[in-house]
Amino acid sequence: MANPGPNVQTTEHPLYGGGGPDYLGSVGGTVGFFADPFGASFLGYTSGTTLTVTQLLSGTIQVGQPLVQVNGVLANSSITALGTGAGGSNPITALGTYTITPSQTVGTSSVPVGLQSLGMAVVQPGYALTGSQNLGAFNTASTGAICKYQLNVNVTGPLATTTTEVTSTVSSGVMAGLATSSVVFVNKLTAQAGYGIGGYRVSAANTLAITYVNVSTGPITTATEINDVIEIKAGPLVTTAVLSPANVAVNTTAEQIFTITGNACLPGTVAIVNKPTAQAGLFYSPFARVVAPNQVGITFGVVTTGAVTTGVTPTASETYQFAFIPQLNAFNPTYIYTLSGTQNATTASTTTEATTTVVGTLLTDMVSGFSKPTVNASTAITTGRVTAAGVIGITYVTQSAASTPSSSEILTAAINRQVPLNPALIYNAALATSAIAATTSAEVTTTVTGLLVSTSVALTKPSTTPGLVVVGARVSAANTLAVTYMNLTTTSINVPSETYTIANIQLQGPSSAASVSSAQSVTQTYYPAVQQTLQVAAATRTALVALGLMTGV
Repeated sequence: MANPGPNVQTTEHPLYGGGGPDYLGSVGGTVGFFADPFGASFLGYTSGTTLTVTQLLSGTIQVGQPLVQVNGVLANSSITALGTGAGGSNPITALGTYTITPSQTVGTSSVPVGLQSLGMAVVQPGYALTGSQNLGAFNTASTGAICKYQLNVNVTGPLATTTTEVTSTVSSGVMAGLATSSVVFVNKLTAQAGYGIGGYRVSAANTLAITYVNVSTGPITTATEINDVIEIKAGPLVTTAVLSPANVAVNTTAEQIFTITGNACLPGTVAIVNKPTAQAGLFYSPFARVVAPNQVGITFGVVTTGAVTTGVTPTASETYQFAFIPQLNAFNPTYIYTLSGTQNATTASTTTEATTTVVGTLLTDMVSGFSKPTVNASTAITTGRVTAAGVIGITYVTQSAASTPSSSEILTAAINRQVPLNPALIYNAALATSAIAATTSAEVTTTVTGLLVSTSVALTKPSTTPGLVVVGARVSAANTLAVTYMNLTTTSINVPSETYTIANIQLQGPSSAASVSSAQSVTQTYYPAVQQTLQVAAATRTALVALGLMTGV
């Protein structure tokens, strides 16, 4: 649309009324504009339902504009359709006839009168805002952090057809440890038939609780193993809801849908749920499903040897914790690592460099500083560097006397990266199908180009399949997503062909399988308000260019 001219302003305005910019926060909102808040002034006359414009004085004529009650114009009059007049702000093509309502006679062809229309909001149909662009979801102070731990978690072999909750401790020196206000999810880095994860939670400060499920008819022997643990610390992505789920029948699954308040539960995000308690025989898929804005589905299941015949009812009025993960772009180049001290005894008046494996660090990364929790006489850390990809060197200086730094303490390192990875990258991919045999679980792999080794994943299955539940996910190799499905029924179930939403937490490492320690973690912050502001600005600019109000370059 052409610029209406210097005497007419064009302003952004909420569609369907309302004040302030918060209308952009509505899910599926649309960028709307008053093409001319003052409408148009023109000379013309009406006869029945026909308006004839003989001279455009200023502004823009558009279908839908109300007519001002001047010179005898009736109340609630408006332009309903174009006739020979093309509308717009061109003083030549805007002349002609238009259809109006209601029928009326104002002026004549020999004596046209001054008429005026009011401005109106015009929808720009190509610029609908997605959930990730909802400006009302976050304020400018909104920020959060995602922390990844690699733990030797405690594992037990659940008895046949039951569940068992097992706890593991995260060192309290690691980014203050796991917080009960956080939401967690786990990538079990191995798969075992008949066995999966049916829930996790922070049961107490620094304590991770994992519910293991055995759907098979015999016990499963397991050992302590390495897991990736992702902690989404309390912030803009985390919310809570008090839920009272219905009874869950035995040896099957059922999705139950709940209402979540706030702005975080949006289509396109990947939902994580933590139930605050464990109940024997009851489990759930930690990967929930956003059904609609502020509507989330949780898939529950019950496994039993037959002692329970009426199903299990989840405890009423419990406070569940949720995290809804959108695409999170990298605005902070700093990663915070925690790692075990590795330095042995040093001699007087010298410096010594100790190295430690930190998976994911790049040769171009810059180590900007360390925090050492204790003071050692004569010895201090002076600097650090990345000596090779995946290896950090820590320089100790010893002054007056030989010293032995504590080898068990946890060091914190700040590392700056030239091009940081996104805290969360969203993929949409059609996953491979497979037949899952009765009363067991199986891992199915799919190529998802872009997945990096030593990163973590959460996902959304787009529909429910009765009897089938997702009980595990991991990046099993570069570009390879592995998903574990469990079949609770006595007949084989085919995994349907569907497009999943996958959240890839791109924090790598921090350790290798050979050197994993409960004291190792890596943390990255995210800034959704900045990201959303840029997205809304881009959508608004695109609309302004299309309206001819901004030059497209």
